[in-house]
Amino acid sequence: MAMTATAGIAVVLASVTALAALGEPADASENPCPPGGYRGECPPPPHRIDDWRPSRPEDAPPDGPHTPPPPREGPSGDPRDTPYANPLDHFGDHPPDGPGPHEGPDGRDGPPEGHDAAEEDRRRDGPAEADREPPVPRSWRRGMIALAAAQSMIGTPYSWGGGSAKGPTRGIGRGRNTVGFDCSGLVLYAWAQAGVKLAHYTGAQFRQGRRVARRNLRPGDLVFFGPPTGDPNHVGLYVGDGVMIHAPQTGDVVKKTSFVKSPHYRSRYRGAVRP
Repeated sequence: MAMTATAGIAVVLASVTALAALGEPADASENPCPPGGYRGECPPPPHRIDDWRPSRPEDAPPDGPHTPPPPREGPSGDPRDTPYANPLDHFGDHPPDGPGPHEGPDGRDGPPEGHDAAEEDRRRDGPAEADREPPVPRSWRRGMIALAAAQSMIGTPYSWGGGSAKGPTRGIGRGRNTVGFDCSGLVLYAWAQAGVKLAHYTGAQFRQGRRVARRNLRPGDLVFFGPPTGDPNHVGLYVGDGVMIHAPQTGDVVKKTSFVKSPHYRSRYRGAVRP
């Protein structure tokens, strides 16, 4: 009886030992969790993109299952030593591959070689305030129109008595065979384009407007020359910097002259008028 109980206990111990051997891994480094299920202490296996297999052929990507690219290695050879070691960096300023917005094409910090940031800003924002031409004051516009009209006639022959509100004409006397302007005819034509009617005589034009001091001259103002007394006998349109446009004399043409640098005109200056 004792022998039989001992034999039964031995059989039970042998069975338990065999079952325990079946449940242990062959190698302690292997996953102790059984492939068919999970124990309470075993986490689920990590998800791998390349473990995915399409259930239907049409679900497969064009180039087959995706395989993640190898990690980028930094200068030390350690994949963690890279600008993108933190996965959250991929959602910041830099993409996971390629230079960032502040890197050149070779990956170095700074803009590409030859990049002109100021020029790029000008193209994007337009010319800087200092580069823009200031607008012409409204009070100057008529004079600018008259000056532009006179400038368009540079090179036109002088013709004594010639010129009208419509343009150059045949003159009178020694100018009867020449189509052009005399000095007052050029001024009459120029200011007519700005809507101002003037007489065809220098002495009358000297009184058709308000007098302007030389330091206050504007483009288009009339500048007069002549003897110290009586009516002036020559007129031109002020350009700027002591220069005028005028029709000088028979045999000459409409042109620009610096009256402040000319001894003849500087000594005969009589004043200025703004029509």
